[in-house]
Amino acid sequence: MPCHKIAKRLDEPEAPAFVAASARIGWYFRVIESGIVSPGDSLQLIDRSETHPTIEQLWRTRLDPAANPALIRAWAQHPALGKAWRAKFTERAEWLARNPQLF
Repeated sequence: MPCHKIAKRLDEPEAPAFVAASARIGWYFRVIESGIVSPGDSLQLIDRSETHPTIEQLWRTRLDPAANPALIRAWAQHPALGKAWRAKFTERAEWLARNPQLF
């Protein structure tokens, strides 16, 4: 689920639910090095590989209860994902392995 910061920034309590439902996730960036970004600053795309999943693909898979278990396992190990994303997919892959009768 998108974090509370979106709701605060937009002054709209329902913003996270809307973002999740609509998959309008274009403003997310993976932070490699922490720092301060101010209005007017630019962000630089460092790398984009054709083999990396898009944020939309990851988001939709994360929210889809019938998502492909093999895909979830693959993304749980994907080196381009941050620890939090890998942990979520690992947790889900493990749950699916324990509950194969549900799918």
